[in-house]
Amino acid sequence: MSHTTIGHLRVALIITELGVGGAERSITNLAIGLDRKRFVPTVVSLAPPPSTNHDLFVEQLAASDVPVEFLGLRSPWQYLRGVRALRHRLTQIAPDVIQSFLFHANVLTAQAASRINTSHVTGVRVADPSRWRAWLERIATRRVDKIACVSQSVAEHCQYFSDFAAEKLCVIRNGIDLTTLQNVKAINLETLGLRPGRKAVVFAGRLHPQKSVPWLLQAAARFLCRLPDYDLIVAGDGPQRTSLENQARELNIANQVHFVGYRSDLLEVLAASQMVVLASRWEGMPNVLMEAMALAKPIVAIRAEGVSELLHDTDPTQLVHTHDVEAFAECVMRIAQDPILAKSIGQQNRQRIQQHFSLRTTINAYEQLYLSVAKHNASR
Repeated sequence: MSHTTIGHLRVALIITELGVGGAERSITNLAIGLDRKRFVPTVVSLAPPPSTNHDLFVEQLAASDVPVEFLGLRSPWQYLRGVRALRHRLTQIAPDVIQSFLFHANVLTAQAASRINTSHVTGVRVADPSRWRAWLERIATRRVDKIACVSQSVAEHCQYFSDFAAEKLCVIRNGIDLTTLQNVKAINLETLGLRPGRKAVVFAGRLHPQKSVPWLLQAAARFLCRLPDYDLIVAGDGPQRTSLENQARELNIANQVHFVGYRSDLLEVLAASQMVVLASRWEGMPNVLMEAMALAKPIVAIRAEGVSELLHDTDPTQLVHTHDVEAFAECVMRIAQDPILAKSIGQQNRQRIQQHFSLRTTINAYEQLYLSVAKHNASR
């Protein structure tokens, strides 16, 4: 393989869409962070370009001179068209390694790359409980070279639930570049609708059943009534927003819950918070928790894939093992009512990110994986 011989590997990074989200942030960080002396990245999104207020990652990639292309697919019914379009584009890019992220991109890319003699790595970001998706992805991607899982618990899910080949699984965790957080300043919470002097607990994520936000509001009804100077900020959009706003009114907490939508300045919102909460039914390696930890914020989260790995060796108050409303509310209140404990937990969290979840370590792991699979493919 000529590109491998001269030390420059062309890497095609394929993702379902390039709007806001943890996987989209990760592929952006990876594309920008790959060593350009050894790797030439191109990013391909199956979907059309994101709307103007959701195109942060597209702008970052452009500013770093990473080519970005959009196939314009809008529906699963365009699958065959997408396979043809991606296969044509891959033939033009002539990558040494293809890396796909997320279910739709993994399945479609595996079919598009089936006639191309190149290495293919898929990326599994969450422990999706859907059995039909697990079956389809296992069948579609059975010939890939490696499956990069974002956490050990996701790898175990892939092996024991999805029945992926164990020898193809590897774990590459998300990482954070702490230098990018040095100049983050806390937002004025009054700009988000909070009254002067209020304190904030923040949830950030897509308003989707996976995130269990309806359950979180039930827990909020328990802790907000006992924390009279606190409000809950819900940062994110999704199909459940209207029903969640109605639920907050029904629970009589609407005056303490602020739905602020998608925020391009989420780091500033997190920096202004006293605590970050997450109640997901399933996860992978939640970026928002990593960012909160890097900002030295305490967390209260339901035990889910990747969460326990993030919070390992930190104060156990942060981890609630089941969707127990009262237990969750008690943990929030314990941290909120003890500033010394909150500060100690925040320091533990930042130290854990600093020691175990650096972005450079993540990118180095992907680089070594790409070199390995490309070398193996060249020797076949």
